[in-house]
Amino acid sequence: MKIMVVEDDEMVRGSLVDILETADYEVLSACNGAIALRQLSDEYPDLIISDIMMPEMDGYSLYKHIREMDQGSDIPFIFLSAKADFKDIRHGMNIGADDYLTKPFKVKDLLQAINIRLDKKIKQKEKLDELTVSLAKYVPHELRTPLVSILGYTDCILSDYDSFSKGEILTMISQIKNSGDRLLDRIQKFITYADLQSFEINSEIERPKNQIVDIKKLIDRLAEKYFHKYPDVNYICNLEAREVKGEEYLLEYLFVELIENAFKFSSPDCDEPVTISSKHSNEEITVTISNCSTFKIPFRSIESIPAFKQFDRDINQQIGNGVGLSIAGKVCELCGIKSKIVSDNEKISISLTLSVN
Repeated sequence: MKIMVVEDDEMVRGSLVDILETADYEVLSACNGAIALRQLSDEYPDLIISDIMMPEMDGYSLYKHIREMDQGSDIPFIFLSAKADFKDIRHGMNIGADDYLTKPFKVKDLLQAINIRLDKKIKQKEKLDELTVSLAKYVPHELRTPLVSILGYTDCILSDYDSFSKGEILTMISQIKNSGDRLLDRIQKFITYADLQSFEINSEIERPKNQIVDIKKLIDRLAEKYFHKYPDVNYICNLEAREVKGEEYLLEYLFVELIENAFKFSSPDCDEPVTISSKHSNEEITVTISNCSTFKIPFRSIESIPAFKQFDRDINQQIGNGVGLSIAGKVCELCGIKSKIVSDNEKISISLTLSVN
């Protein structure tokens, strides 16, 4: 691991270099921000420790310049300063610094701060690599399938237009439209999944706080959409009006995926309706979505389902891409929502427990 030390005081800089080299880190050093930036044109460290008050370019300006670099945006940054004023500490943290140590410092505190930030960076990279592999593995196939239909029918119409009747052309255009809708839906789901992963990878991304959501209004609106989209599926909604704590757009992601799955994968041979019901206490509300299903889910919670898992793929590959439940699981993790899956006797019930206002 490579660490850059940017410190105006030669004695302090030398001590930091000695401490870090003794701890088996490779060390780069500079006496001010301007020199540090010139060094960064050749190589990038895994972490930067920088003083604040320096000639030519101070630590705050150095931080700003590094964050504007393509390869510097995710380098952990620790401010080191003799200033112990709360306003200075708050300013450093407000602009995005990862940590703030005041001089004089204890060696163990310095090494602990470094270890925490480097461990966090390693875990973030592992999650990012996992996301990259998942997307590289699944996205090309899921996008190619509807594209083949779009390009195939378009080519037929353009190359042999006069040989088709008006009805045949309208049928092909309808297929193109359906494939286009499916492609758009899949792209939106992959973008949503990637966004949710970025929240998890970078826990410091700012999210709305203390939002209150009327859960009945939200679910009624979403369920009505899918009731019209799948008119052959019966539907009963028995929800009480309750306000819950949480970001509305994340809760919408969650319920869109679960309600859509309930309608989309309902067994055509079952007369039982899709049912959405709720029960509550003073502190929690549990929403349960149930339907007769064409498959079983061999997991007890949404969060435990692997990414891009599609059940009974030989049967369902044309009507799902396996990312919906991954999105739902990520929302549950991010929002602290407890989920429970009961899947037996050709019926699936998914229960979600949320904190009420």
